[in-house]
Amino acid sequence: MEHLDSIGAYARDPDFEPRHNILYDLDGCRLPHHGFAEMRAIAMNSRRSFLAHSEQVRHACYVTDDVAFGMCRMLQMLLDDAPWETEIFRSRTEALNFMRLDVAHPDYAAFVESWMGRRDVHSALALPHTAAAVAY
Repeated sequence: MEHLDSIGAYARDPDFEPRHNILYDLDGCRLPHHGFAEMRAIAMNSRRSFLAHSEQVRHACYVTDDVAFGMCRMLQMLLDDAPWETEIFRSRTEALNFMRLDVAHPDYAAFVESWMGRRDVHSALALPHTAAAVAY
């Protein structure tokens, strides 16, 4: 439910615009109790929340945990016919390149410096079931 709530909250944010690309940073996030039913619910919620997206919009999921990677791949399969493109990455650089962001945008350099400067979290000290969605 926490994942579903975060997707809904993001879509209701006053700064949200349907043309936003979305980068889900799931570094250190673990999904130990999720299965097909949960991923299907997240996919259905995503369709309702982000249906206004055009084909130009991209959703990238950056993951480090093996289980989270598998769950995100399942989600990717469930969203295969969505109007936006969804890809799963284990590399920050690949995820960033996939997003095809406007390098001339005034906030681009600060965003890249902040996000690329984060350390990948692989320890048990990472908060489970947390994810950050970044719109740009």
